Amino acid sequence: PGTVGGAVRGNAGARYAFCGGEVKDCLTSTSVWRDGEELKLTNAACAFGYRDSVFKHNRDVILKMEIALAAGDKAESLAKTQKIILERGHKHAREPSAGSFFKNVFLSEWKRDSAELPPRFLEYKKIAAGWLIEQALCKGYAVGGAKISESHANFIINAGKATQADVLAVRD
Repeated sequence: PGTVGGAVRGNAGARYAFCGGEVKDCLTSTSVWRDGEELKLTNAACAFGYRDSVFKHNRDVILKMEIALAAGDKAESLAKTQKIILERGHKHAREPSAGSFFKNVFLSEWKRDSAELPPRFLEYKKIAAGWLIEQALCKGYAVGGAKISESHANFIINAGKATQADVLAVRD
C-alpha cells in the first residue's frame, strides 16, 4: 500500500483521481518480476476490477508502471490538486494508517431499501464503506495497536505499535 506497486495491485482510485478514477484508466503497461524474469504486461493482462487485479491472485512482483495522461492546463491542474489536498486533509485520518482500507459497496449489491441511504450514494452508485462502518458503531474499534479511526471510519490507524496481525484482526 502507498507505493506504485500497491496502486497497480489494488487498482487504486478515488473520485478525484489523477487519471480519471482508477489506475486502470491510465495504465498502459506494467513490468513485473515473475519466475526469475522481467515481463511487460498490457493493461488488459492486468485483469483490473474494482480494487482488484490479477496481482492479488498471483505472486508477481510489480516493478514499474507506464501511464498515459491527457494534456491539460498547468495552472488549472495545480488549482484542482490543491483543492483535493485541502478537502482530503479535512476529512481523512491524520494519524499513521494502513490507508483507506475497506471497499465501497456497489448500489446494485445493496439488499436493503435505498431510501435509507444518503443521496450522494445514489448519485455515485456506491455506498461508502466508512459510512457503513459508522452505522455499525465500529468507529474506535481496536485490536492491539490498530484501531478504526474516529475521524474517518474507512481508515485503520496505528494507535500505538500496531502489528500486521492487529491490522488484520481489526479488518476481519
